[in-house]
Amino acid sequence: MSFKRLIFSIKLFISNINRYKFIKRLTYVDLSFDEISQLNFQKRISIIQFAYDNVEFYKKFYDENNFHPKDLKTESDWLKVPIINKNHIKNNFETFYDKKVSKKYFFTSSTGGSTGKPLSVFFDKRFPFQFLFLRVLNWWGVNPWDNQAYIFRSVNKGLSKFINILKWWPTKRFLLDCSSVSNEEYWSFYKKIKKNRPTFIQGYVGGLFEFAEFLKKNDLSISGLKAVWVTSSPLSEPTREFIQNVLNAPVYDQYGCGEIFWLAAECKKQCGLHFFYDIRHIEFLNDDYLPSDNSEFGNVVLTDLENKIFPIIRYENNDKGRWLNSTCSCGINLPLIDKIKGRVTDSIRTPSGLSVDGVYLTTIFDDYPYILDGFQIIQNPDYSININIILAAGIDSNDYRFLEVENIIQKKVRNEVPVFIKFVDTLISDRGKQKFIISNL
Repeated sequence: MSFKRLIFSIKLFISNINRYKFIKRLTYVDLSFDEISQLNFQKRISIIQFAYDNVEFYKKFYDENNFHPKDLKTESDWLKVPIINKNHIKNNFETFYDKKVSKKYFFTSSTGGSTGKPLSVFFDKRFPFQFLFLRVLNWWGVNPWDNQAYIFRSVNKGLSKFINILKWWPTKRFLLDCSSVSNEEYWSFYKKIKKNRPTFIQGYVGGLFEFAEFLKKNDLSISGLKAVWVTSSPLSEPTREFIQNVLNAPVYDQYGCGEIFWLAAECKKQCGLHFFYDIRHIEFLNDDYLPSDNSEFGNVVLTDLENKIFPIIRYENNDKGRWLNSTCSCGINLPLIDKIKGRVTDSIRTPSGLSVDGVYLTTIFDDYPYILDGFQIIQNPDYSININIILAAGIDSNDYRFLEVENIIQKKVRNEVPVFIKFVDTLISDRGKQKFIISNL
Protein backbone atom coordinates (compact mmCIF):
# COMPACT_ATOMS: atom_id res chain seq x y z
CA MET A 1 0.00 0.00 0.00
CA SER A 2 1.38 3.42 -0.98
CA PHE A 3 2.01 6.07 1.66
CA LYS A 4 -0.65 8.39 0.20
CA ARG A 5 -3.23 5.62 0.14
CA LEU A 6 -2.41 4.65 3.74
CA ILE A 7 -2.80 8.22 5.00
CA PHE A 8 -6.04 8.68 3.04
CA SER A 9 -7.51 5.44 4.46
CA ILE A 10 -6.55 6.39 8.02
CA LYS A 11 -8.14 9.84 7.69
CA LEU A 12 -11.31 8.34 6.27
CA PHE A 13 -11.49 5.74 9.03
CA ILE A 14 -10.86 7.98 12.03
CA SER A 15 -13.29 10.66 10.80
CA ASN A 16 -16.18 8.36 11.60
CA ILE A 17 -16.23 4.57 11.33
CA ASN A 18 -19.95 4.46 10.54
CA ARG A 19 -19.49 7.08 7.86
CA TYR A 20 -16.65 5.01 6.42
CA LYS A 21 -18.89 1.95 6.11
CA PHE A 22 -21.64 4.07 4.55
CA ILE A 23 -19.22 5.43 1.97
CA LYS A 24 -17.96 1.98 1.10
CA ARG A 25 -21.48 0.66 0.67
CA LEU A 26 -22.64 3.44 -1.60
CA THR A 27 -19.45 3.81 -3.61
CA TYR A 28 -20.11 0.48 -5.32
CA VAL A 29 -23.65 0.15 -6.60
CA ASP A 30 -24.21 -3.61 -6.64
CA LEU A 31 -28.00 -3.63 -6.33
CA SER A 32 -30.15 -4.65 -9.30
CA PHE A 33 -32.09 -1.93 -11.08
CA ASP A 34 -35.36 -3.25 -9.62
CA GLU A 35 -33.87 -3.13 -6.12
CA ILE A 36 -32.63 0.42 -6.68
CA SER A 37 -36.06 1.48 -7.99
CA GLN A 38 -37.77 0.01 -4.92
CA LEU A 39 -35.27 1.78 -2.66
CA ASN A 40 -35.88 5.02 -4.54
CA PHE A 41 -39.66 4.86 -4.07
CA GLN A 42 -39.41 4.05 -0.37
CA LYS A 43 -37.09 7.02 0.12
CA ARG A 44 -39.56 9.27 -1.69
CA ILE A 45 -42.35 8.18 0.65
CA SER A 46 -40.06 8.81 3.61
CA ILE A 47 -38.95 12.31 2.54
CA ILE A 48 -42.55 13.34 1.79
CA GLN A 49 -43.74 12.25 5.22
CA PHE A 50 -40.75 13.87 6.90
CA ALA A 51 -41.28 17.19 5.13
CA TYR A 52 -44.98 17.24 5.97
CA ASP A 53 -44.32 16.51 9.65
CA ASN A 54 -41.28 18.76 10.18
CA VAL A 55 -41.14 21.58 7.64
CA GLU A 56 -43.68 24.39 7.91
CA PHE A 57 -43.70 25.22 4.20
CA TYR A 58 -44.55 21.71 3.05
CA LYS A 59 -47.32 21.23 5.62
CA LYS A 60 -49.02 24.42 4.43
CA PHE A 61 -48.25 23.90 0.73
CA TYR A 62 -49.53 20.33 0.63
CA ASP A 63 -52.67 21.20 2.61
CA GLU A 64 -53.42 24.10 0.25
CA ASN A 65 -53.05 21.76 -2.73
CA ASN A 66 -55.18 18.99 -1.19
CA PHE A 67 -52.31 16.54 -0.95
CA HIS A 68 -51.43 14.33 2.02
CA PRO A 69 -48.54 11.85 2.37
CA LYS A 70 -51.07 9.04 2.84
CA ASP A 71 -52.12 9.64 -0.77
CA LEU A 72 -48.74 8.33 -1.93
CA LYS A 73 -49.18 4.55 -2.22
CA THR A 74 -48.13 3.61 -5.75
CA GLU A 75 -45.73 4.97 -8.34
CA SER A 76 -48.58 6.58 -10.26
CA ASP A 77 -49.54 8.53 -7.13
CA TRP A 78 -46.26 10.43 -7.35
CA LEU A 79 -47.77 12.77 -9.95
CA LYS A 80 -50.17 13.97 -7.25
CA VAL A 81 -47.30 15.57 -5.31
CA PRO A 82 -47.33 19.36 -5.96
CA ILE A 83 -44.33 20.77 -7.83
CA ILE A 84 -42.19 23.60 -6.47
CA ASN A 85 -39.87 26.09 -8.18
CA LYS A 86 -37.27 28.70 -7.26
CA ASN A 87 -39.88 31.25 -6.22
CA HIS A 88 -41.35 28.87 -3.65
CA ILE A 89 -37.94 28.62 -2.00
CA LYS A 90 -37.06 32.32 -2.27
CA ASN A 91 -40.42 33.55 -1.00
CA ASN A 92 -40.68 31.05 1.87
CA PHE A 93 -37.06 30.56 2.87
CA GLU A 94 -37.61 30.93 6.63
CA THR A 95 -40.23 28.17 6.63
CA PHE A 96 -38.39 25.80 4.29
CA TYR A 97 -36.11 24.02 6.76
CA ASP A 98 -36.43 21.87 9.86
CA LYS A 99 -35.97 24.29 12.75
CA LYS A 100 -35.51 21.47 15.27
CA VAL A 101 -32.07 20.64 13.83
CA SER A 102 -29.09 22.47 15.32
CA LYS A 103 -27.53 25.05 13.00
CA LYS A 104 -24.13 23.44 13.59
CA TYR A 105 -25.19 20.75 11.11
CA PHE A 106 -26.08 23.30 8.41
CA PHE A 107 -24.01 24.51 5.52
CA THR A 108 -25.26 26.92 2.89
CA SER A 109 -25.09 26.79 -0.88
CA SER A 110 -25.96 29.83 -2.99
CA THR A 111 -26.43 29.92 -6.72
CA GLY A 112 -26.92 32.87 -9.03
CA GLY A 113 -28.72 30.92 -11.72
CA SER A 114 -29.50 32.14 -15.20
CA THR A 115 -31.68 35.03 -14.01
CA GLY A 116 -29.13 36.46 -11.66
CA LYS A 117 -31.31 36.36 -8.55
CA PRO A 118 -29.40 34.44 -5.87
CA LEU A 119 -30.95 31.33 -4.38
CA SER A 120 -29.77 29.81 -1.10
CA VAL A 121 -30.41 26.34 0.32
CA PHE A 122 -29.18 24.45 3.37
CA PHE A 123 -27.43 21.08 3.37
CA ASP A 124 -26.76 18.58 6.14
CA LYS A 125 -23.07 18.39 7.10
CA ARG A 126 -23.66 14.90 8.45
CA PHE A 127 -24.31 13.49 5.00
CA PRO A 128 -21.05 12.09 3.58
CA PHE A 129 -20.95 13.88 0.24
CA GLN A 130 -17.45 12.51 -0.23
CA PHE A 131 -18.79 9.08 -1.13
CA LEU A 132 -20.19 10.51 -4.37
CA PHE A 133 -16.75 11.88 -5.18
CA LEU A 134 -15.29 8.43 -4.51
CA ARG A 135 -17.99 6.78 -6.59
CA VAL A 136 -17.23 8.60 -9.83
CA LEU A 137 -13.46 8.45 -9.36
CA ASN A 138 -13.80 4.69 -8.97
CA TRP A 139 -15.74 4.54 -12.25
CA TRP A 140 -12.88 6.33 -14.03
CA GLY A 141 -10.06 4.34 -12.47
CA VAL A 142 -8.77 7.31 -10.46
CA ASN A 143 -7.46 6.96 -6.91
CA PRO A 144 -8.81 9.66 -4.55
CA TRP A 145 -5.39 9.98 -2.91
CA ASP A 146 -3.68 10.90 -6.19
CA ASN A 147 -2.63 14.49 -6.91
CA GLN A 148 -5.45 16.57 -8.37
CA ALA A 149 -5.80 19.79 -10.35
CA TYR A 150 -8.80 22.13 -10.50
CA ILE A 151 -9.94 24.97 -12.75
CA PHE A 152 -12.58 26.87 -10.80
CA ARG A 153 -13.07 30.28 -9.27
CA SER A 154 -10.96 30.68 -6.15
CA VAL A 155 -12.80 29.76 -2.96
CA ASN A 156 -10.21 28.96 -0.28
CA LYS A 157 -8.10 31.90 0.82
CA GLY A 158 -5.85 32.67 3.77
CA LEU A 159 -6.39 30.34 6.72
CA SER A 160 -9.05 28.24 4.96
CA LYS A 161 -6.60 27.60 2.11
CA PHE A 162 -3.95 26.44 4.60
CA ILE A 163 -6.46 24.17 6.38
CA ASN A 164 -7.47 22.66 3.05
CA ILE A 165 -3.83 21.84 2.28
CA LEU A 166 -3.48 20.10 5.64
CA LYS A 167 -6.77 18.28 5.15
CA TRP A 168 -5.59 16.64 1.94
CA TRP A 169 -1.89 16.14 2.78
CA PRO A 170 0.09 14.35 1.43
CA THR A 171 -2.12 14.56 -1.67
CA LYS A 172 -1.47 17.77 -3.59
CA ARG A 173 -4.53 19.68 -4.83
CA PHE A 174 -3.88 22.88 -6.72
CA LEU A 175 -6.17 25.40 -8.39
CA LEU A 176 -6.27 27.71 -11.38
CA ASP A 177 -8.63 30.59 -10.63
CA CYS A 178 -10.45 30.89 -13.94
CA SER A 179 -12.58 33.86 -12.92
CA SER A 180 -9.93 35.94 -14.69
CA VAL A 181 -6.72 34.43 -16.03
CA SER A 182 -3.54 35.98 -17.37
CA ASN A 183 -0.97 34.30 -19.60
CA GLU A 184 1.42 34.13 -16.66
CA GLU A 185 -1.13 32.27 -14.55
CA TYR A 186 -1.67 29.72 -17.32
CA TRP A 187 2.08 29.13 -17.44
CA SER A 188 2.27 28.71 -13.66
CA PHE A 189 -0.58 26.19 -13.68
CA TYR A 190 1.04 24.24 -16.52
CA LYS A 191 4.33 24.04 -14.60
CA LYS A 192 2.50 22.74 -11.49
CA ILE A 193 0.90 20.00 -13.59
CA LYS A 194 4.25 18.99 -15.04
CA LYS A 195 5.83 18.91 -11.57
CA ASN A 196 3.06 17.22 -9.56
CA ARG A 197 1.57 14.95 -12.29
CA PRO A 198 -2.10 14.88 -11.20
CA THR A 199 -4.18 11.93 -12.38
CA PHE A 200 -7.25 14.04 -13.05
CA ILE A 201 -8.33 17.64 -13.64
CA GLN A 202 -11.76 18.95 -12.71
CA GLY A 203 -13.14 22.28 -13.84
CA TYR A 204 -15.71 24.44 -15.56
CA VAL A 205 -16.23 23.62 -19.23
CA GLY A 206 -15.22 27.13 -20.30
CA GLY A 207 -12.16 27.21 -18.04
CA LEU A 208 -10.89 23.84 -19.28
CA PHE A 209 -11.50 24.81 -22.90
CA GLU A 210 -9.50 28.04 -22.54
CA PHE A 211 -6.66 26.20 -20.77
CA ALA A 212 -6.59 23.70 -23.63
CA GLU A 213 -6.48 26.61 -26.09
CA PHE A 214 -3.46 27.99 -24.21
CA LEU A 215 -1.67 24.63 -24.41
CA LYS A 216 -2.36 24.24 -28.11
CA LYS A 217 -1.36 27.82 -28.93
CA ASN A 218 1.97 27.36 -27.15
CA ASP A 219 2.56 23.83 -28.49
CA LEU A 220 2.55 22.37 -24.97
CA SER A 221 1.49 18.90 -23.88
CA ILE A 222 0.74 17.11 -20.63
CA SER A 223 0.57 13.39 -19.85
CA GLY A 224 -0.46 11.03 -17.09
CA LEU A 225 -4.07 12.16 -16.75
CA LYS A 226 -6.66 9.42 -16.35
CA ALA A 227 -9.69 11.70 -16.48
CA VAL A 228 -10.85 15.25 -17.14
CA TRP A 229 -14.03 16.09 -15.26
CA VAL A 230 -16.14 18.94 -16.61
CA THR A 231 -18.98 20.71 -14.85
CA SER A 232 -21.30 23.76 -14.70
CA SER A 233 -22.19 24.07 -18.39
CA PRO A 234 -23.43 21.79 -21.18
CA LEU A 235 -20.61 19.90 -22.89
CA SER A 236 -20.75 19.85 -26.69
CA GLU A 237 -19.05 17.04 -28.56
CA PRO A 238 -16.68 19.41 -30.44
CA THR A 239 -15.63 20.90 -27.10
CA ARG A 240 -15.14 17.43 -25.58
CA GLU A 241 -13.07 16.29 -28.57
CA PHE A 242 -10.87 19.39 -28.46
CA ILE A 243 -10.13 19.10 -24.71
CA GLN A 244 -9.51 15.34 -24.98
CA ASN A 245 -7.07 15.76 -27.85
CA VAL A 246 -5.09 18.54 -26.18
CA LEU A 247 -5.02 17.10 -22.64
CA ASN A 248 -4.51 13.50 -23.81
CA ALA A 249 -7.18 12.12 -21.50
CA PRO A 250 -10.88 11.17 -21.64
CA VAL A 251 -13.31 13.96 -20.77
CA TYR A 252 -16.21 12.92 -18.55
CA ASP A 253 -19.42 14.87 -18.21
CA GLN A 254 -21.51 15.12 -15.05
CA TYR A 255 -24.70 16.84 -13.92
CA GLY A 256 -25.58 18.66 -10.74
CA CYS A 257 -27.03 21.95 -9.61
CA GLY A 258 -26.59 24.33 -6.71
CA GLU A 259 -29.84 23.19 -5.10
CA ILE A 260 -29.00 19.46 -5.26
CA PHE A 261 -25.37 18.42 -5.56
CA TRP A 262 -24.26 15.34 -7.46
CA LEU A 263 -26.98 14.04 -9.73
CA ALA A 264 -25.38 12.04 -12.54
CA ALA A 265 -22.07 11.26 -14.20
CA GLU A 266 -20.61 9.36 -17.12
CA CYS A 267 -18.71 6.12 -16.74
CA LYS A 268 -15.80 5.04 -18.95
CA LYS A 269 -18.20 3.89 -21.68
CA GLN A 270 -19.52 7.48 -22.15
CA CYS A 271 -22.88 6.23 -23.40
CA GLY A 272 -24.95 8.57 -21.23
CA LEU A 273 -24.95 9.82 -17.64
CA HIS A 274 -25.68 7.33 -14.87
CA PHE A 275 -28.26 9.02 -12.65
CA PHE A 276 -27.72 8.53 -8.89
CA TYR A 277 -31.10 6.91 -8.50
CA ASP A 278 -30.27 5.50 -5.08
CA ILE A 279 -30.12 8.98 -3.50
CA ARG A 280 -31.88 11.28 -6.00
CA HIS A 281 -35.04 11.21 -8.10
CA ILE A 282 -35.47 12.84 -11.50
CA GLU A 283 -38.45 13.37 -13.79
CA PHE A 284 -38.76 14.73 -17.31
CA LEU A 285 -42.17 16.35 -17.76
CA ASN A 286 -43.93 18.02 -20.66
CA ASP A 287 -45.63 21.41 -20.41
CA ASP A 288 -48.74 19.71 -18.98
CA TYR A 289 -46.57 18.29 -16.16
CA LEU A 290 -46.98 14.73 -17.40
CA PRO A 291 -44.07 12.38 -18.16
CA SER A 292 -42.62 13.38 -21.51
CA ASP A 293 -42.03 11.05 -24.41
CA ASN A 294 -38.46 9.72 -24.07
CA SER A 295 -37.79 10.81 -27.63
CA GLU A 296 -38.24 14.44 -26.56
CA PHE A 297 -36.53 16.58 -23.95
CA GLY A 298 -38.75 17.40 -20.99
CA ASN A 299 -38.60 19.79 -18.05
CA VAL A 300 -36.31 18.53 -15.29
CA VAL A 301 -38.01 17.99 -11.92
CA LEU A 302 -35.74 16.86 -9.07
CA THR A 303 -36.09 15.37 -5.61
CA ASP A 304 -33.28 15.07 -3.07
CA LEU A 305 -33.88 11.82 -1.17
CA GLU A 306 -31.30 12.56 1.54
CA ASN A 307 -31.56 16.22 2.61
CA LYS A 308 -33.89 16.28 5.61
CA ILE A 309 -32.68 19.66 6.83
CA PHE A 310 -33.90 21.52 3.75
CA PRO A 311 -36.06 19.11 1.70
CA ILE A 312 -36.14 19.68 -2.07
CA ILE A 313 -39.13 17.72 -3.40
CA ARG A 314 -40.39 17.79 -6.99
CA TYR A 315 -38.35 20.88 -7.80
CA GLU A 316 -38.49 22.29 -11.35
CA ASN A 317 -35.10 23.85 -12.11
CA ASN A 318 -35.64 25.02 -15.73
CA ASP A 319 -33.22 22.53 -17.27
CA LYS A 320 -34.21 20.09 -20.04
CA GLY A 321 -33.45 16.38 -20.20
CA ARG A 322 -34.64 12.88 -21.07
CA TRP A 323 -34.13 9.22 -20.23
CA LEU A 324 -32.07 7.00 -22.50
CA ASN A 325 -33.77 3.76 -23.50
CA SER A 326 -30.59 1.77 -23.20
CA THR A 327 -28.37 0.02 -20.70
CA CYS A 328 -24.65 0.37 -20.21
CA SER A 329 -22.26 -2.55 -20.63
CA CYS A 330 -20.14 -1.24 -17.73
CA GLY A 331 -22.25 -3.21 -15.23
CA ILE A 332 -23.44 -0.18 -13.23
CA ASN A 333 -27.17 -0.60 -12.64
CA LEU A 334 -27.98 3.08 -12.28
CA PRO A 335 -30.27 4.29 -15.11
CA LEU A 336 -28.99 6.46 -17.96
CA ILE A 337 -30.05 9.98 -18.84
CA ASP A 338 -29.07 12.05 -21.85
CA LYS A 339 -26.95 15.17 -21.62
CA ILE A 340 -28.85 17.92 -19.88
CA LYS A 341 -29.70 21.00 -21.90
CA GLY A 342 -28.96 23.61 -19.28
CA ARG A 343 -28.50 27.33 -19.42
CA VAL A 344 -25.20 28.51 -20.81
CA THR A 345 -23.53 31.60 -19.45
CA ASP A 346 -21.11 33.61 -21.55
CA SER A 347 -18.00 35.46 -20.52
CA ILE A 348 -16.87 39.06 -20.64
CA ARG A 349 -13.56 40.14 -22.16
CA THR A 350 -11.11 43.01 -22.01
CA PRO A 351 -9.16 44.63 -24.90
CA SER A 352 -6.03 42.65 -23.93
CA GLY A 353 -7.90 39.33 -24.31
CA LEU A 354 -8.47 38.69 -20.59
CA SER A 355 -11.60 36.56 -20.06
CA VAL A 356 -13.82 36.64 -16.96
CA ASP A 357 -15.77 33.39 -16.77
CA GLY A 358 -19.57 33.55 -16.83
CA VAL A 359 -19.91 30.86 -14.16
CA TYR A 360 -17.92 33.05 -11.79
CA LEU A 361 -20.07 36.07 -12.63
CA THR A 362 -23.26 34.25 -11.62
CA THR A 363 -21.87 34.04 -8.09
CA ILE A 364 -20.75 37.62 -7.48
CA PHE A 365 -23.69 38.32 -5.14
CA ASP A 366 -23.57 34.95 -3.35
CA ASP A 367 -22.36 36.63 -0.14
CA TYR A 368 -25.26 39.13 -0.32
CA PRO A 369 -28.23 37.06 -1.54
CA TYR A 370 -30.97 39.30 -0.15
CA ILE A 371 -30.06 42.78 -1.39
CA LEU A 372 -31.40 42.34 -4.93
CA ASP A 373 -34.19 40.69 -6.88
CA GLY A 374 -32.13 40.08 -9.99
CA PHE A 375 -29.12 41.28 -11.93
CA GLN A 376 -27.75 41.17 -15.45
CA ILE A 377 -24.33 41.96 -16.89
CA ILE A 378 -24.05 43.97 -20.11
CA GLN A 379 -20.76 44.41 -21.98
CA ASN A 380 -20.86 47.43 -24.26
CA PRO A 381 -19.12 47.86 -27.66
CA ASP A 382 -16.37 49.90 -25.99
CA TYR A 383 -15.69 46.99 -23.53
CA SER A 384 -17.22 48.85 -20.57
CA ILE A 385 -19.44 46.80 -18.28
CA ASN A 386 -22.86 47.61 -16.82
CA ILE A 387 -24.21 45.57 -13.91
CA ASN A 388 -27.96 46.14 -14.06
CA ILE A 389 -29.61 45.49 -10.69
CA ILE A 390 -33.20 45.21 -9.50
CA LEU A 391 -33.15 46.26 -5.85
CA ALA A 392 -34.80 44.08 -3.23
CA ALA A 393 -37.53 45.69 -1.15
CA GLY A 394 -36.17 47.90 1.62
CA ILE A 395 -32.62 48.05 0.20
CA ASP A 396 -31.08 51.44 -0.56
CA SER A 397 -29.09 51.95 -3.78
CA ASN A 398 -26.29 53.48 -1.70
CA ASP A 399 -25.77 50.21 0.18
CA TYR A 400 -22.01 49.69 0.56
CA ARG A 401 -22.25 46.09 -0.67
CA PHE A 402 -22.97 47.21 -4.22
CA LEU A 403 -19.76 49.24 -4.23
CA GLU A 404 -17.88 46.19 -2.92
CA VAL A 405 -19.12 44.07 -5.82
CA GLU A 406 -18.30 46.83 -8.30
CA ASN A 407 -14.74 46.97 -6.94
CA ILE A 408 -14.41 43.17 -7.12
CA ILE A 409 -15.38 43.14 -10.80
CA GLN A 410 -13.11 46.10 -11.46
CA LYS A 411 -10.20 44.10 -10.05
CA LYS A 412 -11.18 41.00 -12.05
CA VAL A 413 -10.89 42.96 -15.30
CA ARG A 414 -7.52 44.32 -14.06
CA ASN A 415 -8.85 47.91 -14.36
CA GLU A 416 -8.69 47.60 -18.14
CA VAL A 417 -12.30 48.74 -18.60
CA PRO A 418 -14.76 50.74 -16.47
CA VAL A 419 -17.48 48.94 -14.49
CA PHE A 420 -20.77 50.66 -13.67
CA ILE A 421 -23.64 49.57 -11.45
CA LYS A 422 -27.06 50.67 -12.69
CA PHE A 423 -30.35 50.22 -10.87
CA VAL A 424 -33.24 49.24 -13.13
CA ASP A 425 -36.86 48.15 -12.85
CA THR A 426 -36.64 45.32 -15.41
CA LEU A 427 -33.96 43.19 -17.03
CA ILE A 428 -33.48 42.78 -20.77
CA SER A 429 -35.17 39.74 -22.31
CA ASP A 430 -35.42 38.31 -25.82
CA ARG A 431 -38.83 36.85 -26.63
CA GLY A 432 -39.37 36.16 -22.96
CA LYS A 433 -35.99 34.46 -22.51
CA GLN A 434 -33.52 36.29 -20.33
CA LYS A 435 -29.77 35.98 -20.86
CA PHE A 436 -27.60 36.44 -17.80
CA ILE A 437 -24.71 38.02 -19.73
CA ILE A 438 -25.22 40.14 -22.85
CA SER A 439 -22.15 40.95 -24.91
CA ASN A 440 -22.32 43.73 -27.48
CA LEU A 441 -18.70 43.38 -28.59
